[in-house]
Amino acid sequence: ASGRSSEPRLEFTSELLQLAVHDLCTEEDLRSGHAVMARWLIETSAAGGAAVARHLVLAGDRQEALPHFVAAGRAALAGDQPELFDALLREADGCIGGAHTAELFAGELTEVRVQGAFWRGQIDQALNAALVGLEGLTPASEAWCRVTSLAITAAGQLGENTRVQELARGLVALTDAGGAARDARITGLCRAYTQLEGIGGPLTGAIWSALDGAEAGAIDPEARAWV
Repeated sequence: ASGRSSEPRLEFTSELLQLAVHDLCTEEDLRSGHAVMARWLIETSAAGGAAVARHLVLAGDRQEALPHFVAAGRAALAGDQPELFDALLREADGCIGGAHTAELFAGELTEVRVQGAFWRGQIDQALNAALVGLEGLTPASEAWCRVTSLAITAAGQLGENTRVQELARGLVALTDAGGAARDARITGLCRAYTQLEGIGGPLTGAIWSALDGAEAGAIDPEARAWV
């Protein structure tokens, strides 16, 4: 079936016929069909991320489905649909696994989970979700830096300055982070400095030194807004 006006749209005229054809399909036929439908939905933007993700799951490609579930979760959060948000995250959790579960996607899932807790005002749960997520991420990776930055925000809002210091030390120690990881590190360091500035001490000086010259580089808008 196609939703493009320039192409014909094909539909079954009978539900019984549709079921009969479905029964004649092999498992491989069904997986291939779901993969084709997912690609078509992506190309035409004919449906939201959740529909794409579910077709990819049925096609046997759970890792490819994960970022689409995450995108759908973000949309549900923005649309003030908490029950849908929770359901989408449960589906996304089912896609975690495999050698690399593209770590960035696992990090994005943690990010959206933390953002959901922030949105509900559950700051302690936001911090816990961030800390749990960090355990499965590679230190110094983009995902690790982004989740660490969120954990710093949550810990700061809870007044857990010792935790903020611990997390900030991890970011200060990353002297060779590049690209998107560098940008996330900058954001996290700025958040930590804002929280710890009133306390003073050697760590705030170390954070300031780590940020020296950051604004001169080609950094993303979020990091630039902080520096």
